[in-house]
Amino acid sequence: MFKAIRYDLRFGIYEPRRQYLFIILLGLFVFVCLLFDAVHLSVLLTGSPGNLWTLPFSFGDVILIELGSSIPAAQQSAGTTGFSFPTIWFLSCIIPCYLTLNYTVHDLSGGGIQVLTRLQSRRRWWVSKCILSTTAVMLYYIVLYAVIAILCLVFRFRLSFLPDETIFSAEFNAIFLPAEASSLQMFSALCLMPCIVTAALSLVQMTLTLWMKPVFAYLVICAYLAGGVVFVSPFFLANYAMPVRSSAVGVYQFDFVPGLISSTVVALAAVGIGMRRIDNMDLLQGGKG
Repeated sequence: MFKAIRYDLRFGIYEPRRQYLFIILLGLFVFVCLLFDAVHLSVLLTGSPGNLWTLPFSFGDVILIELGSSIPAAQQSAGTTGFSFPTIWFLSCIIPCYLTLNYTVHDLSGGGIQVLTRLQSRRRWWVSKCILSTTAVMLYYIVLYAVIAILCLVFRFRLSFLPDETIFSAEFNAIFLPAEASSLQMFSALCLMPCIVTAALSLVQMTLTLWMKPVFAYLVICAYLAGGVVFVSPFFLANYAMPVRSSAVGVYQFDFVPGLISSTVVALAAVGIGMRRIDNMDLLQGGKG
C-alpha cells in the first residue's frame, strides 16, 4: 500500500513540475487582476488612481476580491449594478479538477495496470489514487496562496486574513463587520474551505470517470460549480467554497463546520462508491462491466 502511495506521489506530484509553474502563473494573474480592480476602488474611494497605495489592502482583501466569488444582487445594498459571474473564482476551482482528471483513466489504460496487479488489491489501488487526488488539490492551493502572500509582501499589503471594511463595502455593495470575525474564522473561509470542497469534488469527478469519459465527468463538475454560483443552497457545496458567502463575512451563513461535514460525507461516499465500482470492473475489457 505504501509503495503504491509513494509511486503515485512520485509520478503524480513530483514528476509533473510544469503544473506548479502553471499554478504560479495563475497566482500572478490573480494579483494582476487585483491591481486593476484596486485602481477602480482607488478612484471610487479617493477620487484618484494615484492614491491606490494609500488603501489598506490585505491578503484577505486580495482573496475576497478575486477569489471570493460573488454576492447575488438581492443581498447587496441599494445602488448595485447587478450580478456578474465570478470567472476567476470559477477558474481557480476547475483548474485543480482538470489537473486530477486523468489519474485513474491513465492507470487503467497504461502501465498502472501492472501496479494494480502487484498490489493484489483493487481497493488499495483505488485508495492510493484518492490520496493522490487529495494531495494534488492541497498542494495546488498551498502554492497558489503562497504566491499571493509573497506578492502581498512585495507590494507591502498587510498579511492579514481580515479584510478592510471600507474596501469590502465598495467592492461587494454589502456590509462587513470586522469586529465580528476572528482571524481563524477568516482563514477557514478564505483558505481551508475552498481547498476542502475542491478536494471532495475532485474525488467525485475521479469516481465518475469509472463510468464515463473524463471530459464528461469534468463537465458535470463544472456545471455543478456553476450551479452553486446561481443557487444559494447547501445542496451546492460550491457555496461553502465561496469566501464571500461564508458566515465569517456575515452576508450568508455558510458555516465552516457544516461545510466540512458535508464535504467529508461527499468525499467518503465517492471513495466508497468508486471502491465498489472498481471491484466489479472487468479491467481486461477496458474497464467495462
